[in-house]
Order: sequence, then structure tokens, then C-alpha cells
Amino acid sequence: MSRTTIDFGIHLGASNSAIAVLKGTQVEIIKNNDSMDLTPCVVYIDKNNNILVGRGARLRLDNEPDDAYAEFKLQMGTDNQYLFKKSGRVMRPEDLSAEVIKSLRADVRQRLGEDLAVAVITVPAAFELAQCRATEKAAQLAGLKNSRLIMEPTAAAMAYAFQSRVNKDFWLVYDFGGGAFDATVLQMREGTFRIVNHSADNHLGDSLIDWEIVEKLLAPAVASLYPLTDFRRNNPKWRKAFARLKREVAEAKNRLSQHASWTVTFDYLCNDDNGEPVVFEYELKRSDVDRLVEPYIQRTVQISRQVLAEKHLGSNDIAKAIFVGSPAMAPYIRSHLSDPVHGLGLRLDDSIDPLTVFAQGAAIYAGNLSLEGAEAPEEETSTRTYQIDLQHLEGKEQPPEELRPHSSKIDWQLSPIVSAEKSIEMPETAGMVFCQSCREQVEIVLIGETQYCVNCGVPMLSLQSQRNKDIMIRITSTETRCPFCTLSIYPVHISGKYYCSECGINLKF
Repeated sequence: MSRTTIDFGIHLGASNSAIAVLKGTQVEIIKNNDSMDLTPCVVYIDKNNNILVGRGARLRLDNEPDDAYAEFKLQMGTDNQYLFKKSGRVMRPEDLSAEVIKSLRADVRQRLGEDLAVAVITVPAAFELAQCRATEKAAQLAGLKNSRLIMEPTAAAMAYAFQSRVNKDFWLVYDFGGGAFDATVLQMREGTFRIVNHSADNHLGDSLIDWEIVEKLLAPAVASLYPLTDFRRNNPKWRKAFARLKREVAEAKNRLSQHASWTVTFDYLCNDDNGEPVVFEYELKRSDVDRLVEPYIQRTVQISRQVLAEKHLGSNDIAKAIFVGSPAMAPYIRSHLSDPVHGLGLRLDDSIDPLTVFAQGAAIYAGNLSLEGAEAPEEETSTRTYQIDLQHLEGKEQPPEELRPHSSKIDWQLSPIVSAEKSIEMPETAGMVFCQSCREQVEIVLIGETQYCVNCGVPMLSLQSQRNKDIMIRITSTETRCPFCTLSIYPVHISGKYYCSECGINLKF
């Protein structure tokens, strides 16, 4: 099939990943070899260095925990390493993420007969520069010639706004994922979504709830029936048993969305102190789960309320609240959040599959990005001289007098600070910069090593540069069309303003 737009969107999750493609006006989730929409983010390597990804790898987490790893997305951008004992192989988080992306690419090849080279990949709103770079690196290692990143809440909003009329409304994305919680407020503005505020807790995921149920309900019940010395999660002797308990709890918890109770059965859990097999059965009640889950939900409510309050917003200001993540299936969570006193007083919308909505939104975004030039491998940028024509056309607004050239051509020596895919820039002035998120001239604040927009709070990932009092000249990598000369251009940023590189007109965003 001949494509003119990227079309493919990947959600690279902590627990599961998915890939979608935009076909005309419809989004299709591409199923894997197991005919499932979701691919578990688990990687297993055997003694012969064979790699297994997905459901098969997840089944080996129980019995071979030294050769199968999950939830490595939480370590993206760090120096953490994973040792596979049988093969002796050591991999980084981006290496493991690359194996997941390779599996998704193989699904595309099998289902559609296409060799996927370019895709849009989602990242959490809380991801900083190192984590985003690690995600891009994973895509390269997986064989993608190019990748574009989109924030997860923006992708979710795009999925819900697709083919619908959206006013200048505020939306809340309540993202309760496997590894973390994120609350994001977005606003529709001039046809695009901008992030107004967001907050995250990287230690408040659905996986923690599973462990809470295991440690407070199932483990004590097992220990009361069998001689199991020091039966606890952190004891290496019982690691396999606890892994099995957690896996079954995750499945049973989903069943409780439709049942008041669900029986968890183990024909074999482990051997007790006497070497006898442990056969275990437990009736998991929704009321008990509700009791354990409530403190976690209350923490998400506090974070969501804070995100709204910091921007002087209340529940009445939110036109749509989007529920994302596996807990969306649980009715007790939805009812708790809709409570106006103890919750958010909002009815959360989960009409689009909460587990694949990020991939769907990424595919919609990809369907608006031209494929032309996107498959070309990125070349390393070197210092060179660029000629930018700022000649004025009759009847058009001119740049300020002090910036007007004395010749028809201006030569500047530009030493790239960041990759050419993002921008090429000279040292910038202290003060105002242009935020690509809220599209305004803003001040920035430095927190740690990351610069943030003081208006919308988004990390200024493409504006990391030296700081001194020289004039900043930046050629953006985003191609656009000048409304005056109608040519396809790359806007030039000069001392706080943008100019057309062809006709010199001051471009007002």
C-alpha cells in the first residue's frame, strides 16, 4: 500500500503496548500473534539467546524470574541494567523497549504486509528529556528510521476529539496506568490541544494495588493453611509463589467488575517447608478489594484536585473527563470518582477502550503527518553557513529596523546545540522564548537540569541550550506554509519573533 502520511501510532506502555493504524476515517488496532489487541511488555531470553516478547514471556515471569523482565519502562532514561542469567546477556531499558517495538513491527508485517519504518510513539506527560531520548533510541534500535513522540494525554484527547466538534473546553485526562498515575488538564485552542497543567505520581500504579491485595489478603490466607517460614514477598525463596499470586489477582480483579466475588484457584502454588505441594483456593470479594483500593483512589483524587486548583478550575469547568488505564473497568473506582464529596464529582468517559486509546490517538496524529522525507535516516548535523533571504515584498510588513539587513542575503554561522530533527539554534537571550505547546512568548524556569514553560508547565525539550546575552537565531524544524507568499518554509526565530525565510514577513502565531 502506498502511503502519504505516517498513519501508525504506538503506545509503549509499562504493562502493555499496542499499535494502531489510521485507515481513512477509521482507526484499527493491529492484533498480535495471539489475536489480542495488547502485547504485554515482558521480555524473556533463554540459554540459547532466543528472545520471546509478550504473552509467552509473561508466563515465564513466574517460573524463570531471572530470565524474564517487565515494567522496564519505569527505568527509561536511567543507567539501570537487566541481567538475563541463563544467556548472560545484559540489556538496558531502551534495549528491552526496542524488543517490544520489534514485536509490534512484526505484527504489522504479518497482518498488513508492510515493513513499518516510521511511527508516532506515546510518552507520559511526566517524561523528561532523558526519558524521551531513551524512547527515541528504543525506536531506532527496533528498526524505525524515524519516530515522532506525542504525550499520552494529548493522544487520548485526540482519540476522543476525532471527527467531533470541540469547543474551547477544558478536559481532564485521568490516567491510572500499570506503573504510575497522571492527571492532566488540556484545553482546546485554535484547533489544537495544549496542556494547561499536569501532575504525576510514579509510585501510584495499578500494579501496587495488585500487590496490596496479595500481601493483605491472599498471602496471609496461604500462610495460615501451610507451614511456610517467612512467607513474604521480599524473601527470594518465595519469589515465584508471589509472582503467581500477583498474576492471578490481576486477572481476578478484572472479573470483579462484573461479579461480587471471584474464586482464585491454584492447583500448585509452591512447595511448603515439608516439600509438600501447596494447593490453594481463595474467594476474592469485591468489598474487600474496595476497602484496600480506596486509599490509592483517594491519592489520585487529591492529585487531580490539585491540578485543577492550581489553574483556578473546578469540576464545573471540565467539559469532559477521560478515564485511561485498566482500572477503568472497575465500577467501584468510577462510582468513587463521580462522588462530588469524596471524589471529583465527574463522570469519567471510557467509551473508547481505555487500554488502547493512546495508540488510537497516536495513529490519528500520525495520519496528519506527511510521510515525505520522514523515512530518510537522520544525518548528523555539522557546523555550516546558512543563507536566509529576508527580502521584503511590496505591501508586506517588514521586520524591525534594527534587524533589517544591509544586503539581500544574511550569512550566519550556526553551531547546532540539539539534533536537527528538533531545532538548530544559537545561544539564546535570558528572558522570553517561544513555547511550542502554548504557542506564546513565555519565560522559563529551570528545575534541576530541565527548563519548563512558566505558562503551561511543559518541559522545553527542544530549547536546552547555552545561556548568554547573544541574540538567538533559530531555524525551526517544523515546516509550514507562509500565508503571505504561500511558499513552504521553515520559520526563522530572531530575537523573540518569527519571520518567513522566503519573504521576510513577521509571522504571528
